[in-house]
Amino acid sequence: MGYKISDTPLSGALPNDALIEIETAAGAAQHIAGTTINDVVNNAQTEIDAATKYTIINSSVSFTPNKSDGAKVYYRVSNAITITIPTQAAGGYNIGDEITFFNVDGSTKTFDTTGLTINNAASFSVGFNESGSPLALVCVGATEWDLMGDMSV
Repeated sequence: MGYKISDTPLSGALPNDALIEIETAAGAAQHIAGTTINDVVNNAQTEIDAATKYTIINSSVSFTPNKSDGAKVYYRVSNAITITIPTQAAGGYNIGDEITFFNVDGSTKTFDTTGLTINNAASFSVGFNESGSPLALVCVGATEWDLMGDMSV
């Protein structure tokens, strides 16, 4: 995800609430306010950081990911647990959102994908059990996810 600062230059004295526009790579615009150029730039950087940096969550118990955990979440999982993958609506996800996992300890992690279509190589099961294994799911439909990474055979 990339951002750019609006091409409209800021100069001279700023009005009470000056705005700067940041734009996502997809073209969505967001206005950032501030009373000085430094305020506007700092507030814009805070918004960009929040949208592009991972929230890291450590979990050793079974859980269901939810977008309310953060805009970009990196789950570091341990123990033999079940991760229930939600539908797009139930988890608050948008098409194109990604959920990323990392197996910390090599215990088998199982994914409950009941009612979902999971697109992955036919020879792999939906789980991962090697220490250091990464895995990602990308929401591609209301009940459909693409699965990639180091999966169980």
